[in-house]
Amino acid sequence: MAQDLLGILYGEGKGVAQSWAEAAKWHRRAADKGPALAQHDLGDLYDQGNGVAEEKAEAFNWFLKAARQDDAIRQFNLVRQKDVREWRRCAPEHP
Repeated sequence: MAQDLLGILYGEGKGVAQSWAEAAKWHRRAADKGPALAQHDLGDLYDQGNGVAEEKAEAFNWFLKAARQDDAIRQFNLVRQKDVREWRRCAPEHP
């Protein structure tokens, strides 16, 4: 999706001035439309605090949205990102 790609370009500063805030803006626009990759990318920004406030629970929610789309890569990445017990502390309302 083009909006997610713009987020990547702004995050890496390729062809544009590097800006985490712009990266977050474009990743959010893409993620709100539903692609798993865009949702995962936005989760990464929240996990690392790039362009947005570092919020582990918000990161978990975006990672979970991506994983629930039966995307095996995103499901693997959800588990690999952090110790699952840490994520459960961030968002205990999720099974």
